[in-house]
Amino acid sequence: MSRYAQLMVVCFRHIYHIILYTLYVHFTKFMKMRLLFTTQPALGHLHPLVPIARAAQRTGHFVVFGVAPSFCPILAKLGFEARAAGADYTDPEVASIRSEGRKYPDLNDQMAWAVGKLFAGILAQRMAPDLLSIAEEWKPDVLVTEVSEFASWVVAERQQLPRAVIPFGQYSERANRMRELRAGPALEALRRQVQLPPDPELKTLEPKMTLIFAPPSYQDPTVPLAPTVHFLRPTLFDQSGDEKLPDWVGKPRDRPLVYGTVGTAFNTTPGILESIVEAAAGEVFDLIVTVGRDRDPALLGSLPANVRVERYIPQSLLLPWCNAVVAHGGYNTVIGSLCHGLPMVLIPLGADQPVHAKRCVELDVAVVIDRDALNPTAIRNAVNHILRTPSYRERATALKTEIETLPSME
Repeated sequence: MSRYAQLMVVCFRHIYHIILYTLYVHFTKFMKMRLLFTTQPALGHLHPLVPIARAAQRTGHFVVFGVAPSFCPILAKLGFEARAAGADYTDPEVASIRSEGRKYPDLNDQMAWAVGKLFAGILAQRMAPDLLSIAEEWKPDVLVTEVSEFASWVVAERQQLPRAVIPFGQYSERANRMRELRAGPALEALRRQVQLPPDPELKTLEPKMTLIFAPPSYQDPTVPLAPTVHFLRPTLFDQSGDEKLPDWVGKPRDRPLVYGTVGTAFNTTPGILESIVEAAAGEVFDLIVTVGRDRDPALLGSLPANVRVERYIPQSLLLPWCNAVVAHGGYNTVIGSLCHGLPMVLIPLGADQPVHAKRCVELDVAVVIDRDALNPTAIRNAVNHILRTPSYRERATALKTEIETLPSME
């Protein structure tokens, strides 16, 4: 082949690659999706959504949150566009209905009330019109939500949009469970509100995609998984404020460090944090307790020498320094602890906490204390037991290893 012919081949090859790249750039513009995220107005429900929203942004997709008004400035600070939808827990009508939940001491009755009256009831009714308006104006391609936010269900169906749902660690919040929790009437009322036909069997409740940020072995083995379920590696997020890790946490210590918390929604439950603090008095471990942003640490009174109390510390910063956790059994705390291979003492108080507590006991990574049997001695004995029994840490470490093998969100 002559030099001229060789030069022409090289030129055409370059032109070919330029054309391919130009077509790639052109068509990927049309492949970028609009993702509309929704959540209940609670930080424990918002935090699991933030990592996937950030991953979507990094990939070039467009993200908007439709959330209660108080969450809009929080999300704006995190770099997201947020539009007001629905009501906050502090709204008088919502607060009045929330107060009714205290009448149900049984956790199953309490969960049935929460789903039927609060999540699928007043909160979904208040959010649905706003979310529908956002969807009509912004025209998202996908709705992404956590499992207890129901307005997105009817809005997605009304707008003929696929819906991706993120459960709290387990694939257990299915349509049959909603029926068991007596949410049917509230959901039918919600459908009428947005002019959808009746669906008494809740056949449309199952999402197009379920993203579980937990290891497969954490699932209830009696619950069959739908083909739309995908397991992803949890990415912990809990830094929605300005809090940092206190300097003293990272200093060398010759005693185990135990973390005590009851989260951000159950932190005002009387007597729980007080019992955790009293349990540590005179023990051979140090205890750090967080009371939540809406509580004053001083309310716990005088403290034992081996106890420190803070308002709020991001668990993602604190857990790497800990040896065990005493908690209520909320999803974020449980999965965060397992991500660091930490054994737990769990005191389920409501919501999905009994589900997590049950599974953690089955996996031998936790000791559970029933709320009715709760006292400082029971907590003290349980903490010492998991610290002195290596098998708890070994099994938690095995789950940590399984988590690390899961695919990332990218």
